[in-house]
Amino acid sequence: MNRRQMIFPFASLAVLALAGCSSTDSKPEGARVVDAATPGVPARPVELGPQTLAPDECAMFLWTATEPRRFVFFTKAQSGVGKMSLQGTEVALTQSGAGGDLFGQFMTETMFNAPGQIITVSVVPGENIEGGQRINSGKILMTDAEGWETIMPVLGLRACQPAE
Repeated sequence: MNRRQMIFPFASLAVLALAGCSSTDSKPEGARVVDAATPGVPARPVELGPQTLAPDECAMFLWTATEPRRFVFFTKAQSGVGKMSLQGTEVALTQSGAGGDLFGQFMTETMFNAPGQIITVSVVPGENIEGGQRINSGKILMTDAEGWETIMPVLGLRACQPAE
């Protein structure tokens, strides 16, 4: 085992955090894809805590598509609000639009406003399961006030709590 393999895992996160503090004058071309291999981006986004549903209530749950999977997005059907883990903080989202195709009580594309960002959630519905439907793939596109875009590949589930 070499010295690099013996370094405590948190040291790697500290290096990533320090790398994120440096600044450059040029803007990179295109969008960043958030995953464990993206330099300057935390390897493990902070995930949302457990969410609860009342009887007959439905919600969409999204996890990062890359390993390790983290629960990063939640919205209840017809609520007009959502929650997302952004930069290590749980952020409340306000729905600003929707489009695409209807699946269950959701649309395949939904736009949200967050402080300083526009969030677009696009999903590809999968097979129906008891009480819901899989989301085979999707992406969360985050656009900040300066026009920087970050893409987070996701997958998930829409599910309903059965009536009592």
